[in-house]
Amino acid sequence: MKFSLRILFSFLFLISFASSLVANDTNTSAQIKAKVLYAKYANYPNIVYTKQRFTMDVNIDILLPKELEFSISTDIGNGLNLQKLTSDISWTKVSEHGYSTKLVYKVKNGRFILPSINITITDLNNTYIDNFILQKPKITYRNIAINQKRYSNVIASSLEVSSITTKQYTNDELLTVIVINAKDSNLEEFYLSSYNIQQREDVSWDEDIQSLYYSVIIPKHEKSIKFEYYNSIEDKFVFIDTPINLKEDLVSTQTDLNPYENDMMYYKKITLAVIVLFFMMMYYFRRKFLYLFMGILFMTFLIILMIPNEKMIIKENTKVYILPTKNSTIYKTVEIKQEVEILVENENFLKVLFTNGNLGWIKK
Repeated sequence: MKFSLRILFSFLFLISFASSLVANDTNTSAQIKAKVLYAKYANYPNIVYTKQRFTMDVNIDILLPKELEFSISTDIGNGLNLQKLTSDISWTKVSEHGYSTKLVYKVKNGRFILPSINITITDLNNTYIDNFILQKPKITYRNIAINQKRYSNVIASSLEVSSITTKQYTNDELLTVIVINAKDSNLEEFYLSSYNIQQREDVSWDEDIQSLYYSVIIPKHEKSIKFEYYNSIEDKFVFIDTPINLKEDLVSTQTDLNPYENDMMYYKKITLAVIVLFFMMMYYFRRKFLYLFMGILFMTFLIILMIPNEKMIIKENTKVYILPTKNSTIYKTVEIKQEVEILVENENFLKVLFTNGNLGWIKK
C-alpha cells in the first residue's frame, strides 16, 4: 500500500513539474511573439499626375528596451508602372522609439501600384524579433496637359528661372542657357515643344530642391522664353515668361561667329595698318632705326591677324553637336564631304564654321 502511495505521489509531482515547464514556455513564447514593431506612411500626396515625382515618408516605432541592440531591414517590392528613385533605404532616429525614412517614386502612367514594403527587425545575432507589412495608401492619379502646347512636362510645388543667358549662335539663331530651380519637381522631364534643338546639360538635387541647366537654340527674333508648369500645390498651370537679353560678354563655350571677321577685329586691323604706315613714313623722313623697328613690330602683329583660320575636310556622316560635351545634342549630321573652318579647339572637340555660316562642334 505504501509502495502504491509513493508511486502515486511521484506521478502527481511529475505532472505538476511538467505543467510548470509548459506554463513557463508559454509565457516565454508570448513574450517573444509580442508586437514591438509598428509602421505607417506619412506625408504622401492624395493625388499624383503624369510623370510626377513624389515623396512618401515612412515612420516606424520599435518598442524594445534601450539596452537591446537591433538592426532594421527593408524589403521593397517592384510595384507596377512606378519608378523607384530611392536607391538605398536609411532610417533616421527621430524619437526614443521612432525612426523615419523617405521613399521617392515617379509615376509612369495611371495604372500604377505601389510596391509592397516589409520591414523586419533582428538582433545582433540575426535572430528574428518582429516584422511589419505596410498597408498601401490610396493615391488618385490624374492625367494632365493633354492639349497644353506650352506645357513643359514639369510638375512642381514651386518653380523659378534663376538665370537666362543668350549669345549669338549663327546669323539667324541664338543659343540660350536657362537655369531653373524647382521644389518637389520632375525637372528631368523639362522640354520646350516650340523649339527643335535643345538639350538638358545638367540636373542636380539638394534634398527636395532640383536645379536644371538647359540649352536651347532659338530664332534670333525671339524676345522671351515662354512655357508652363503645373503647380501641385495650387492645382493649376502657371505661365512663365522670361525675357531674352543678348549679351556680348557671356562667358560660355561659345565664341564669336568668326573671331577674325567681326567688327572689333576689323578695327584692330585698320588701327595696326595706320600705325605701321605712320612708323614707316617716320623712318622714311627721319631715317631713325627706332621707327623702322616699331614699324616691323606692328606689321608682324598685323600679319598674324591676317592669317586665315585653319581649314579641314570633314567626312560624310560626321555628327555636329551643339556644345562640346559628352552628352550634347546632335545638331545635324553632315550628308556630304565638305570643307570647314576651324575656329576653336579644346581637348576633345573642334568648333567649326561651315560655308553656309552655321556653327557646330565636331569630335576630333
